[in-house]
Amino acid sequence: MKLWEGLNKDNIQYYLEEYSPYALGFMGGILGLLFDIHFNIGIDDLEKIFGLVITVTAITVGFIGVLLGIIATIKNNPNVKNFFSRGNGKPRKRLELYFMNSLHYGMGLI
Repeated sequence: MKLWEGLNKDNIQYYLEEYSPYALGFMGGILGLLFDIHFNIGIDDLEKIFGLVITVTAITVGFIGVLLGIIATIKNNPNVKNFFSRGNGKPRKRLELYFMNSLHYGMGLI
């Protein structure tokens, strides 16, 4: 019995999209614990990093909000309707999921 016998391209993509953030976060946490002893950063630098992260996240959330507004206004365009009608509505659901996850994580980070 092969290991990948029951998996097709859609299943692999689903598992990668669903569980890769958790796996990467877990590996990052383990690496952080392993190298915590040798990691030293001054408080001034840490405040600058936090300020940078908040600024970049706010810009990203604003950009995604503008994109959602643009997509909402052009949803009656024939090209956009054609895009959303492909794959039994999967592109629309996936795009909606990506935008909403980005907004939720961005607002949580800010």
